Amino acid sequence: MVKNTAFTRSLMKRFYNSQIHQHFKEKGNLVKPNFIDDTEIWLPIDDKVDSEYRYFEKFTVKVQLARITKQPELLITFAGVSKIFRKNIVDFMSLVPPTCLNWVVYDSALYRYDELPETAKQNLQLVHPVWNFDLRDALNQETEAPDRSNKYQKFKNKIEKFFKNHLNTEEFKNFIPLESNSFTQVPEIKINKVKDGSNRLMFGNKHWNIVPYKGMQYGPFKTSEYSRIHFFYILHKSDSDVAKHLDKFFRKGMRSFSGLYDFVRVPYHTERNFSITFNDKLNPLSEIEEQIHNREFRSDVHYMAIYLSPHSKNVRDKEAKSVYFKVKELLLKKGITSQAVEAEKVRTAVREKAKYDYSLNNIAIAILAKLDGIPWQLDTKLKNELIVGVGAFKNSETEVQYIGSAFSFMNDGRFNRFECFQKNQVDELAGSIIRQIKEYVSLNSNISRLIIHFEVV
Repeated sequence: MVKNTAFTRSLMKRFYNSQIHQHFKEKGNLVKPNFIDDTEIWLPIDDKVDSEYRYFEKFTVKVQLARITKQPELLITFAGVSKIFRKNIVDFMSLVPPTCLNWVVYDSALYRYDELPETAKQNLQLVHPVWNFDLRDALNQETEAPDRSNKYQKFKNKIEKFFKNHLNTEEFKNFIPLESNSFTQVPEIKINKVKDGSNRLMFGNKHWNIVPYKGMQYGPFKTSEYSRIHFFYILHKSDSDVAKHLDKFFRKGMRSFSGLYDFVRVPYHTERNFSITFNDKLNPLSEIEEQIHNREFRSDVHYMAIYLSPHSKNVRDKEAKSVYFKVKELLLKKGITSQAVEAEKVRTAVREKAKYDYSLNNIAIAILAKLDGIPWQLDTKLKNELIVGVGAFKNSETEVQYIGSAFSFMNDGRFNRFECFQKNQVDELAGSIIRQIKEYVSLNSNISRLIIHFEVV
């Protein structure tokens, strides 16, 4: 009988995961599987105390087999900080709808709210919710600014402390026999070394560089496929000053940003009186749609809309957040490419004379890509292969789950088609993939391989 190696490896990983989970649970820690079933351990932050939350640092312990060494391995990551409300579920009943509740804590254990045991349902005054974005919005809490600092050293210190205090102990080694008292070191010969040419990026006129910004001085690897491009703005009536600033930046540049054409070789042209202005910030769709309907869009011109969003990405109001998605959907239905820019960020940068040129560089590269250009690509030999990416994701603003697929006919960074389906349209997704493979094979009989990549977000 042939030994089933795959089954053995899978069973071994499950066994070790179970042992790790049980060990930390018995020590009184909050433990749960993450979305790929690795063990997530929550440790209380004792020196961070306030009247509203209890705070926890999260660490993930992943069991992997002979990925780096020739033995089973533990991969440790710092997974951030979570907070648990001191108020219980009963306290929240009149404040938020139950649909906002996801993970909760009962009797020193983590549960999904809709999977609570009977004893917890009988004692909801002992169940405490874990903070999440839905609760934040329902409670009208402020959005915290993201941490822009260098996290490497901070995370490294936390991981080393976790290893020392919780894994590199006799108690833990009794069931997970660690052979080393420290992390596996990268061989010195591999430090600062990559395969020759593997980090080389190709730009215009066959020039290469390893730094994207420096390489763009030679122009993009491939310019837009469209020769006739007209830009126009969609903006709230109070943001006309922002449109004028952006128009100037795209034409003449700003500091390190040399202008749209000079930086990404996209000709910048706007038509007089073609931009769209709306009055209602929370529901501009009808105004925008009416004006688009009254515009004459020529079939031989590719139109690019610059949408000046009157709302920040961090705005709390869900209705305000959804405006961007609705505008984007409307433009897509009309066959119009769009690029969103936060109006207040531009206004603040101009007022405070801040460095907005870095953002302009990124915006310009995004515009080129949306116009079917290629800013740069890896300096590798092209392969005749079909790559199918399949993703499952949930729009946190609309609460709708989707599955989508993107098709690339070569490994040069271009994708041929993107399709999106709702979560119950699995048969339609499968049919789409089969159709694409058949079409590709009919035109490319010498296909080298088919790659299917699946990711859940």
